[in-house]
Amino acid sequence: IIFIVVFASLVHTSNAQTESFVVRNVNVIDVENGKAISNQDVFIENGRILKITRSNDKKSNLKTIDGGGKFLIPGLWDFHVHALALPNEEKFSLPVYVANGITGIRDLGSFKNLTEQKNLAESAERNEIISPRIILTGAIIDGPPGAWEGIRVAKTREDGIREANKLLDEGWQYLKTYSLLPLDAYLGVAEVAKKRNVPLIGHIPDGIKIIDAVNAGHKAVEHIDKVLLGCSSKEDEVIADRAKIIESGDLQQLFVSFRKHKAQMINSVDWKKCEQLAEKMAKNKM
Repeated sequence: IIFIVVFASLVHTSNAQTESFVVRNVNVIDVENGKAISNQDVFIENGRILKITRSNDKKSNLKTIDGGGKFLIPGLWDFHVHALALPNEEKFSLPVYVANGITGIRDLGSFKNLTEQKNLAESAERNEIISPRIILTGAIIDGPPGAWEGIRVAKTREDGIREANKLLDEGWQYLKTYSLLPLDAYLGVAEVAKKRNVPLIGHIPDGIKIIDAVNAGHKAVEHIDKVLLGCSSKEDEVIADRAKIIESGDLQQLFVSFRKHKAQMINSVDWKKCEQLAEKMAKNKM
């Protein structure tokens, strides 16, 4: 663990994308055959693994890091974080990711504006701060009244199209939908994502079936409960119940209903339906 911490910090405080070096005497995992291979030297060139060989005492002109017989793995990614939400949070959150071997994060929402977020991401790319690489995906569109003050809100298809275009014109490269978005508005956002060739990600709204999101081009399910719901024979009943609650505006009742709905999902799994959903998701590269 100590080696991972020190090595990760070294990589992210040096010009790791252009520097060449060798990490000697490490154990690596052969994921194809499911075994550990000991006493290996890993050669890195311009940020990529060039070759892995048996450790030896031959001198190299490259910078050499002694792995001390510990394990070496590629940098990890955390694909759902909110690391930039609080004031100055990045000063402690970003180095902690690196210290734990996470060299890339996908941030799905922050209270910082896009310019502030881009400045941080660019500083990380230039190795000016100890930080993982940052992909910014927090361009959120919700349904009324919105999960919090200031969030983009859309009720109709036209609203969805308008708000999605605004976000992309501001410089966002992803569109993220949120829990209260109605079906018509969601389809408007999806239309823009397809037309402008950007990934549509985020919550599958609570009043929408997952298969409708798959067919609309949704590329990432951020919370597994909608997949579980899509495997349930009670899906139509639950979706209708949620949509009715959202329409009433009683968000507290929506949260209360989740416990009941989860029990319904668990007790009504339809494996054939689940298999068909998985096949459709795979086909659409979701």
